[in-house]
Amino acid sequence: MDVSPHWEDINSNNRQQLIQMHKDLEIPLIVGASEEELKIVVLSRLNPNDQVLREKVEEIYMTERRNGDGNTFLFIIRLIIYTSLAFGVLHNLNKYLAPIPYCDNNMIHNGCKKCPRGAECKGGSAFCGDGEYISKIGCVSIIKEPEINVMIMIANYISQRQGDCIEKLPDLRIGEFQNIFPFADIQSILNEEELGIRLINGTFNSVKPQITLICRAINYIEENRNIAAPIIIIMFGVFINYKVKARKNSRMEKAKEIAKSAHRILASTDKEVYIYDLKVQLRDKFKNLDPIWKYIVRYIENDSHVLVGFKGVRREAYWKWTHEY
Repeated sequence: MDVSPHWEDINSNNRQQLIQMHKDLEIPLIVGASEEELKIVVLSRLNPNDQVLREKVEEIYMTERRNGDGNTFLFIIRLIIYTSLAFGVLHNLNKYLAPIPYCDNNMIHNGCKKCPRGAECKGGSAFCGDGEYISKIGCVSIIKEPEINVMIMIANYISQRQGDCIEKLPDLRIGEFQNIFPFADIQSILNEEELGIRLINGTFNSVKPQITLICRAINYIEENRNIAAPIIIIMFGVFINYKVKARKNSRMEKAKEIAKSAHRILASTDKEVYIYDLKVQLRDKFKNLDPIWKYIVRYIENDSHVLVGFKGVRREAYWKWTHEY
């Protein structure tokens, strides 16, 4: 296929011919530019004194572009991954959050929980007699609900205290218990087997301490150091790598912003601008310029409208905004 450009009629060229024109004129190709934008850049190069074209070209070069096809492909891949993860999480949440059915009377097997004391269980549901409700200790009279709630609250306190690995409080002794709960009947609590509270050597202990998620993680690490240590190191490395990349990307974005400001300054004059003077001018507007100056220079000089030269006895470097080479 003939890709020879038609110089006599710029508008008659297709994309391949416009790209060839850019190569012939030594114009850096703008990735993702439309045919219309490619034509404007060529026309601006052929008509360097046309101010309207210069402004359009400056706007084109100032616009950040991305590879649309690549982004679309990555977006689809990410969408599939995230959707799969979401379905997986919802599926597992549904399994964990769904209420566990009760086992039929006097039967215990996997997938169901023990029928409450004094209840009639059938078809996964539990039923108490008239004037009763299902509590943690089984079916009890509604009249005793306040008393039962207090006992459950005390049992929860003991189990949480025993399972807390952060504060690491000592086991609750009888004297301290009476100071905290002066209204409680110790024997009634101990008599309720379902509460799981035992009095051993003068201290209260829970059969099933409530261990927090953090404490479970700490216990797992202590018990499986050979497995946990590499995982923690890898996670820490991934975190550090993420922070480093995020910091670098932030610096790159700031460098692009400053380079755009420099382009506007250069485009506003037909004279050469010494690099040192422009740096001083930019430093007045942007702080912490020096650490990213090399990136700023790269973005400034990547623009085809910026020429680099040397002038004077000291051969000082300057930039000049032009359409001519």
